[in-house]
Amino acid sequence: MVWEGYGMETGSYREHEYGIIFPKEREPGNPYLWRTEFFGAFPGVDLAMLEKGYAVVYYRISDLYGSETAVALMEAFQRFLQERYGMWPQAILLGFSRGGLYALHYAAGYPERIAALYLDAPVVDIYSWPGGAFSGEGSSGEWEDCRKLWKDVSHEDYLETVDRAVRKLIAWSVPLIIVAGGKDEVVPYEENGLLLQRAYEKSGAAFRLIMKPECGHHPHSLEDPSTIVEFLRKNRSCSTEGNGLRVNDQWIHRYPMTLIIHDMEHLEVVVKAQEAFAGRYPLGYIGTSPWPGSVTNQKTMAYTNATNVSLYDYLRAQMEIGRVIYSLWGGREQERRISDMVRDMKEKCPEAGQIWVYRREEGLSDFLKEALKGQDVTLRGYDTAEELDMWLGELMEDIEESPVPAWSDSLEREPAEWTNLSIALPTGPEDKRILLVGDSISVGYGGMVQKLMPGWQIDRLNTSEGIHHPNFLRLLEIALERYPYRLIHLNNGIHLHGQTVEQYGENLQRVLDWIHVISPGTKVVFATTTPLSRSLTEDELEGFDARHFSMGEKEPLAKDIRAGYWVTDEKASEIYGELNEKARQICAEHGIPVNDLYRLCVEENLQKSDGVHFQEEGYRRLAHRVAEALRREL
Repeated sequence: MVWEGYGMETGSYREHEYGIIFPKEREPGNPYLWRTEFFGAFPGVDLAMLEKGYAVVYYRISDLYGSETAVALMEAFQRFLQERYGMWPQAILLGFSRGGLYALHYAAGYPERIAALYLDAPVVDIYSWPGGAFSGEGSSGEWEDCRKLWKDVSHEDYLETVDRAVRKLIAWSVPLIIVAGGKDEVVPYEENGLLLQRAYEKSGAAFRLIMKPECGHHPHSLEDPSTIVEFLRKNRSCSTEGNGLRVNDQWIHRYPMTLIIHDMEHLEVVVKAQEAFAGRYPLGYIGTSPWPGSVTNQKTMAYTNATNVSLYDYLRAQMEIGRVIYSLWGGREQERRISDMVRDMKEKCPEAGQIWVYRREEGLSDFLKEALKGQDVTLRGYDTAEELDMWLGELMEDIEESPVPAWSDSLEREPAEWTNLSIALPTGPEDKRILLVGDSISVGYGGMVQKLMPGWQIDRLNTSEGIHHPNFLRLLEIALERYPYRLIHLNNGIHLHGQTVEQYGENLQRVLDWIHVISPGTKVVFATTTPLSRSLTEDELEGFDARHFSMGEKEPLAKDIRAGYWVTDEKASEIYGELNEKARQICAEHGIPVNDLYRLCVEENLQKSDGVHFQEEGYRRLAHRVAEALRREL
C-alpha cells in the first residue's frame, strides 16, 4: 500500500485500525510522528517529517475523547509499536482539534514516552467542546458520549485534571508548539489552548505559539510547515530518571551531617537550610537535582531501585548522619514507597533523629501519619518562609548544644561535592547504551548529545569528585553495574584537588584499570579537559581585533563583543595542557582514542559564561564533537 508516494502498512490492534507510513530513508532509532486524529487531513507536517526520516503513525480510536479508555489503549499500542516495529520509545504527538485531548492526557500519563507535542487548534476543555458551555458552538450529541466517558466529571474537577496534566508535562520538560486561529469559533483558543500557554510561558519549558489572527478552526497547520518541524526536531525531549546528591562543608567534622531527602516540590527547604548551615555545619541533600534551580532528571528513581539503593549507601558512607529531614510530597502513589524509605533509613542510621517537614496546606494522609508514627518520625509543619527560617534556627541550636564528633576522610575535598546520575528513559534497552562521565562541563552538553544520537540511550554520570578520590571509583562502579555499556566517554579533569601531573597520570591509570575490571567489554573514549578562560578588559575591548586572541584565530561567536567576550587564559590553562599531554601518553599505550575538546575550545574560541562554563552555542559545539567521536567508535 502507498500513501503520498511512501510505503504504508495497515493492521488492527485491539480491534482498532492502525497505519504506519515509512520514510524512504529512516533516521537512526526509527523516530516517529503519531497523529492522534484525522489522518490525512492537512498533511504538511506529516510529509515534511517523512522527508526528514520520521515514520508517521495513526491509531484510530475516535470518539473516546482522551478519556481513561483512550489513554489505556494508546499506552498498549505504543508498546506494540516498539516491540513489533522497533520504533523509538518516545513519540512526537500531533493533535489536531479533538486530537488535542488524546495528546494532552496521554502525554501527561506517560511523559517519559513523549518527545514533543504539536497541538493545532486543540480541544483542551471538554466543557468548551463538545460541551458548548461558553462561547463555542459545541456538539450536543458528542457531548453526551464525552460526558459518559469522563464519568460526568464536573467542570471544576476537569480543570483540576488539566492543571495536573500541564504541571506534569512541564515537570518533564515536554516541548510544546501550538498553532491556532484567532477567529476560531468552534474551539475558541481563549477557552482551550490558552490554558496551556499561560502555564508554559511561566515555566521556561520549550514553548512556541503560532497564532493565525484571521483564521478560524480551519485550515489546520501552515502552508510552509518548516517552522513546526524545526521546533519539534530541535526541542524534542529526552527524559531521564536518576538522583542528584550533594554534601556541603564536609570538612567541619565536629558535627555529624544533617541529610535532607527532597523533591522538586520542596526545594525551598533545601535553599533555606543551605543558607542557614553554610560554613557552620555539614549538610547533605539528595533529590532530583544536585543543586537548587538545576533540573537534571525529570523522574526520581524509586527508592527500592538497586541503583538508587547504592547511591544512598554511597551518601551514607560520606559521614555520620545526625538527622534525616524528609521534605517530600506524600501523594498516594508514593506513600508506601516513602514508608519503606523511612524504615530503611532508620535501620541504617539508628542514632539519627528523623523529621518530616511539610507545608500545612498539603496536609498528611492518615496512612502516612500512621506509617511515620510507627517509625518514630517527628512531624513539623510550616506555613511561611519565615516560620521555616525560625524552625531551622531552633534546629541549629540543638546541633550546637549536643555536638557528636564525626569522622570524615583526610583527602582533599571541595566545600561542596556533588553528583548526579541520569539514566535515559525508557530504562529497558540495554544493548544500545553509552555512558558520559564528566563534571559540570558534560552537564552542559550531555542532553544535547542525546538529541544528536537518536537510536542510542545516553546515560550520564556527572560529579565534582576528582579522579584522585576513591569516591570517583565508587560512583563508576554504581553506574557500570546497571548496564553493559558499549562506550564510556570520560571527560573529568577540571577538579584537580592539588594533583601533580605525575599523580594525575597514576590516578587516570587506576580509573582506566577499574573500568576494565568492572566492565571489561566496554570501550573507552577519553576527552581532554577544556581550558580556563578570562574575559577581556575594557582596554582590550577598545582596540579589539581577532589577532589579539591569546590563543586561536577565529572570529568571535558573540554578536556584540562589548557585552562580554572570553579568550583562553594561557597561564591558568597551562596545567591542563600538561595533564592532557600525560593523558594522551597513557591512552596511546592502551589504544584508547582521544577526543580533543581542549583543542576545539582553543581553535574556535568557544565563548564562556564564566571562566569555566560555556554559553549555549559553545556547549552545542562540544556536543557535536562528542557525538562525532562516539559515532566513529561505534
